[in-house]
Amino acid sequence: MLAPTIQQGAGLVNAFQALTATTIISPSELALNDTVRRKNFYNIKISNIGNKPALYKISHHGAALTTGAQEGNEQLLSQPVYSADYADVYIWPTNFKLEPGQSRMITVRFQAPRKAEAALLPIFSGFIYVSNNVDEKVAHIPYAGVVGNYKDASILVRNTPSGIVTGLLSATGDFVSNGQTMNVTASGAFPILLVTAWTSRIVFMDVISGKGNVLHGFNPSNF
Repeated sequence: MLAPTIQQGAGLVNAFQALTATTIISPSELALNDTVRRKNFYNIKISNIGNKPALYKISHHGAALTTGAQEGNEQLLSQPVYSADYADVYIWPTNFKLEPGQSRMITVRFQAPRKAEAALLPIFSGFIYVSNNVDEKVAHIPYAGVVGNYKDASILVRNTPSGIVTGLLSATGDFVSNGQTMNVTASGAFPILLVTAWTSRIVFMDVISGKGNVLHGFNPSNF
């Protein structure tokens, strides 16, 4: 079982093979996004920059499915679960010939691993292999995608068996419950425990007045 591409990347770079390569591939990697935003198919351009005709073969090798969450726990696992559950990848054409200087587009379509639980937003990945009969070198294109809708991912941890969740702490160190009234003074301080689940580039935390019906700049639909 191959390690996922999100862990190992494209692998080690062979400088000699890179300098003597007779094939150029574009793009060099495929970011498949999540299920909702994934394209129906992807195109890859294969170019023969050598001085000999070449017969090309395109194949696929899946890597481990990575699941970093578990049901009933919004906090991600400290160690992801890896499983031998791979995407179905349809490639056309898989065999073709290119004369020196010629290029050809291949079409690739991905079907996410069938056993993956979308609610846990697991990540599938693998490699598209490109080989030819001239130099027998194998180039590979790493890919990765998320199963499910990433928009549904929890940003703040509110439910976890450990009890370490996001919330406002009272003077006694207890979590303030919904509807509970607190008297806050200028000299008083109430710690806010912020526990993030999935990664976020930036997190805003605003203190807003409870009086009035119109809150300038506050749109609940964005939260």
